[in-house]
Amino acid sequence: MIYQARELGISFVAVKLGEKGSVGYYQGKTVEAAPVKASKVVDTVGAGDGFNAGVLYGLSQNWDLNKMMQVANTVGSMVVRVVGDNEGLPYYEQVQQCLGEIERIER
Repeated sequence: MIYQARELGISFVAVKLGEKGSVGYYQGKTVEAAPVKASKVVDTVGAGDGFNAGVLYGLSQNWDLNKMMQVANTVGSMVVRVVGDNEGLPYYEQVQQCLGEIERIER
């Protein structure tokens, strides 16, 4: 799939693979990102929306493809913990906490 997109001149591709993680292609680089296991799965509706939100946020921040796909997988895994398609979308600080980038969130 990624190779077909490149042949067509598509410069960016991000594909979620569910429990198998994801694969992305951007700026001539292909990355296979490991899955992020959800602590519990309540409702899978919205996992793709969360994944896409992570990808788009990464693009807006000019992140490299590795970080972008890791964050996208993490957000997708966080969304499935609650019922609904957008109720589980996290704040970025929550994503950082899940990735171990920060220890705790104070609000």
